[in-house]
Amino acid sequence: MDDADLRILYWLQRDASMPLTELAEKTGLSPSPCWRRVQRMTAEGVIRARVALLDAERINVGVNVFVSVRTSQHKKEWVDAFSACVMALPEVVGFYRMAGDVDYLLHIVVPDIAGYDRVYNGSSSGSNCMMSAPASRWRPSSPPRRCRWITCGDQRPSSSAR
Repeated sequence: MDDADLRILYWLQRDASMPLTELAEKTGLSPSPCWRRVQRMTAEGVIRARVALLDAERINVGVNVFVSVRTSQHKKEWVDAFSACVMALPEVVGFYRMAGDVDYLLHIVVPDIAGYDRVYNGSSSGSNCMMSAPASRWRPSSPPRRCRWITCGDQRPSSSAR
């Protein structure tokens, strides 16, 4: 990957719907070589998808809550059950395994704090991971600087989580 590829990626990350002529102009390439590079990086898996960034307020999920989970349970059965429960919650958009004092970090999006309370109390989905895992301690927190990705979006947790 050279500087021209990196310039293309820079601009595509800002607006993947940018017309090819504009992308070529911004990267200092002519349209044909620019298009070939985009096609090559797509074929190589460097560009995996083109996505839309949504306005959280307009889709009624304007509040981001980060929940730290500490647990004394690290057996595969518990982790599998906990992961399945958490991933069944539609409000969970990020699920991370952590190093240090916190075992897991959940990224939850809700319309408001009352929405978070519904998730916390289990009334949003009928499933209460927070209360059904008594070995866990849940607390809202700021996101940490270091985290190890487990899953998000359409992926599901791996069974190698501890």
